[in-house]
Amino acid sequence: MSLNNSLAVFLMNPAVRGVLVTYEPDVMSGNTVARRADRVFYKTFDASIKPGDFVVVPTDSRWNLTVCKVEEVDVEADFDNMKSVEWIVGKVDRADYEDLKAQEASAIETIKAAEKTRKKKELAEKLLEHVEENKRAALMIAPSKPAAAPAPGDDD
Repeated sequence: MSLNNSLAVFLMNPAVRGVLVTYEPDVMSGNTVARRADRVFYKTFDASIKPGDFVVVPTDSRWNLTVCKVEEVDVEADFDNMKSVEWIVGKVDRADYEDLKAQEASAIETIKAAEKTRKKKELAEKLLEHVEENKRAALMIAPSKPAAAPAPGDDD
């Protein structure tokens, strides 16, 4: 009997977990999976890894690392499979990244609001720069009578 040496750790330590990952998403057609992405088996001791997480795994491309999405965890090792099984390098913690993106989006909204306010102020100043101070009040446009109070029951 020959044993896949890269799976021997599953026999020696019950804390080792089998994890199936994908390198790319499934191809969908509406709500139906048109093409299921290949699932690749990896191993880890990280008990916090769950489906939907992103993990770094070793590859033969680029910097010998890539990111995959976890599809299944606690998968039984196939001891009849002789393909070498690699270790997951680590889980990608996107929380800090998502927090930075949210902070940046908030800052950009603040900048846009400030820019809008600045432009309105500059435009108002340009429009009024040739109007004498004592004639500016005449440019204020307002209704000739106060707005009517809403009728009872019109609170929407």
